[in-house]
Amino acid sequence: MIFDSSKLFFKKKKFNFEKIVIACGAWSNDFLKKKIGIEFPMRPIKGTSMIFEAKKKLFKNNIWFKKIYVAPRHNNQFAVGATEDEKGFEKFVTLDEIFYLSTSMWEYLPKIENFRFLKSISGLRSLLNDGNPVIGSLEKNKKVICAFGHFRHGILLAPITAEIVSNYVFGEKIDRNFFFSPNRFNL
Repeated sequence: MIFDSSKLFFKKKKFNFEKIVIACGAWSNDFLKKKIGIEFPMRPIKGTSMIFEAKKKLFKNNIWFKKIYVAPRHNNQFAVGATEDEKGFEKFVTLDEIFYLSTSMWEYLPKIENFRFLKSISGLRSLLNDGNPVIGSLEKNKKVICAFGHFRHGILLAPITAEIVSNYVFGEKIDRNFFFSPNRFNL
């Protein structure tokens, strides 16, 4: 069974499983603390982005600037992001975040006045104190496999994370010197 939603934390049900993957992002610590009694040195980082639409497709790849990124989406849409704020589990979008992204975007993109603003969004990223994600099984309970803490790099590390987690789930050989191991924290 794979837990990937914070809604599952509070249900009073028992599950029988051979192995469990904890991939709840910023909420992973809550689950681990309540169910297993361990806690990683991790905190949520709020990120806000804005979604725009252009009259035609502008680019195919992500564009990184000094302060922001611009990422293509479907239907000539693109995202401009993202802020990094330590505001706990706060998820609402504030005017200062919109201002920051708007002024940064204006600096880097030409003819910004031709883009149609669609919406602003925010999300929470899980950040561990050493900046690296936790991927692997717990030393104290090999049935528990962790996959969280990717911070801003979740989309980039998704393929390798999936491969590593699959190896743990299906009992494939794994390099024990792997530096994303949850056991580096000696919990």
